[in-house]
Amino acid sequence: MLYFVRHGQTNHNLNKLLAGRCDIELNETGIKQAKQTALKYKDLKIDVIYCSPLTRARQTCNIINEEHKCRVIIKEELIERDFGVYESKDYSSVNGELCWNYYQDAYAGEMETLKEVFKRVYKLLDQIKERAIDENILIVAHNDIGRAIHCYFNGIPSDGNLLNLSMPNGEILKYEWNK
Repeated sequence: MLYFVRHGQTNHNLNKLLAGRCDIELNETGIKQAKQTALKYKDLKIDVIYCSPLTRARQTCNIINEEHKCRVIIKEELIERDFGVYESKDYSSVNGELCWNYYQDAYAGEMETLKEVFKRVYKLLDQIKERAIDENILIVAHNDIGRAIHCYFNGIPSDGNLLNLSMPNGEILKYEWNK
């Protein structure tokens, strides 16, 4: 089984700013969300946690892992999408219909495309699946990583629109490996 949790809230999330690779911490609400997630899922059997190297994901991971005490593996492949020149800018600075459409490369050269994000995440998921198909894996990462994981298991929508696949902060989603 694979579980995914998006890190707790940050001030960038609260203020509707594109965080991307900015290495920011959880805010007070984000810490509470991570603690609530840890308590809600304390009886969930987790064998290993894979985590983004960014602080907000590592903080969430560490809080959740207080309940599980399992091995944590930091993976660069789980780092958030590089929003390039749009880092820390308001969401309205990009066209969401283009920015979060898998088939659109309107911002290529200015930011990492979804195809590039999906390629690195899919490669990692293939490796994890090969090694740990009978383990319960938790991935702690970011919204666009969550979109990639969702599409890995469910396919990319025919229109490529991923805008509505936004993951709530601190919630765990569950996926089952195909054997």
